[in-house]
Amino acid sequence: MWFAWTIVGIAQIWTGRYLVHWWRWRQFTHSVLGSLIGILTVAGAIIILKWIDWGLYFDHVHNVAG
Repeated sequence: MWFAWTIVGIAQIWTGRYLVHWWRWRQFTHSVLGSLIGILTVAGAIIILKWIDWGLYFDHVHNVAG
């Protein structure tokens, strides 16, 4: 999740802001990075749910907030 939301997220922001002169490449790269963030987020959620035996536990503040 850290990689998806930090590294790829910053790259997506960077492409949206600084590749203005190359509009087609900006749109393509920005869209691919956004899709990658979504895929990595869903994959991470599935991995974590499998790791905790597909149960949701609310015994810690972090679990309730998440």
